[in-house]
Amino acid sequence: MTSSGLDMRAVVEALFFGTGPMARADSPGCDTTLQRMRGWARGSRVHVVAYASVDVERREAIQRTLQQATQALGAVVTTDYQTRDDADEPDALHNGEVDVFALEAARVPAFCGSGSSNCQVVRYNSGAYVGSRVILSAPFGAASSGIVAHELGHAFGLCHIDPARAGFDSALSIMGNSTAGRWTDVDFDAFRLVYGAGLSPADSRQRFASAGLIN
Repeated sequence: MTSSGLDMRAVVEALFFGTGPMARADSPGCDTTLQRMRGWARGSRVHVVAYASVDVERREAIQRTLQQATQALGAVVTTDYQTRDDADEPDALHNGEVDVFALEAARVPAFCGSGSSNCQVVRYNSGAYVGSRVILSAPFGAASSGIVAHELGHAFGLCHIDPARAGFDSALSIMGNSTAGRWTDVDFDAFRLVYGAGLSPADSRQRFASAGLIN
């Protein structure tokens, strides 16, 4: 399963499990011990909510990424975009929502961990997402619209990938380099391969291997 020399099995393994020859070993971007697919259950309607702390440019980036999510996921998982006027961050994860908000950079590590400037925090049940938060660092930089797309990639179940390990540009995937600015064709292909094979969040590595999607 290759495309122009790119082994999509390595791509799928990195993006959905954080392991394999194209994984970012030092920062997989997901819990590699779970050994199950993460994401929203089939049939989910996910409400993506931008809080008052998110500026107009980042809100536009959220909406662009949700349009891409619709293209990648089709009717398997649907989304809607909402805004919330609350100036403060949400005090808890909300079921069925991806809450997007910004904090002053000095406050981000308390939510994301030491050394993190942006992150996604999720609650899941055996891999199936229940609720999620995307936390952005303010003030916003010139490349932060790409960071929005990257963090929303996590919010829809993707881990990090390191295409350079296979001789490809890091911008091959938004999960390899946020300067890609948007979900890429490789990201689309990975989603379509997985959902097109009938796989779902909480499915095991063994099911992916049986479907021929990972080695």
